[in-house]
Amino acid sequence: MSLHREGSQPGRSRFAGFTLMEVMVALGIFAVALAIAVPSVNSYIGTARASSLAADMLVATRVARSEAVVRGAKVTLCAASAANGSTCATASPNWANGWILVQSDGTTVIKQWGAMTNMTATGSWNGVAKIDFTGATGAASSSSNPTFPVALNLCPSGLTGTTGATINLSANGRSTTNVYSGC
Repeated sequence: MSLHREGSQPGRSRFAGFTLMEVMVALGIFAVALAIAVPSVNSYIGTARASSLAADMLVATRVARSEAVVRGAKVTLCAASAANGSTCATASPNWANGWILVQSDGTTVIKQWGAMTNMTATGSWNGVAKIDFTGATGAASSSSNPTFPVALNLCPSGLTGTTGATINLSANGRSTTNVYSGC
């Protein structure tokens, strides 16, 4: 005769699972890991956004230079007058509003880029309202800042200790991007 109930195995409880203490310890470990990981993920996302915007600006300068050479006429890359606006800013340019590539007449839009969100723009480029690319060579010039090269530094807003990106534009119209660690 057996001392255990029929259908159960000796040494095992009828109920399988975790104790309340085991669940609480696992949740505690998960909470600590999450608290450590969230700031790193936010920093990574901010840096990735700055790099993506720098790539967009790099494309804009290269398209502007190329369009000037192909058309054989001046084209202008300018800061948008308002967020996602379709006209060039004339005073107090803010490249965070987006940027526009226009023909030499200043009104025919070739291409438009949207506003930057949660991003700050600094550097010598930020005070420049527009950059003209000449038709023959694609060289860059600006009446508001005749000194080239110019740089635009992009940093994620509200995140300290992150890296951003810098777009550099030389007088010959060529542009490059670099990591910017001054955020």
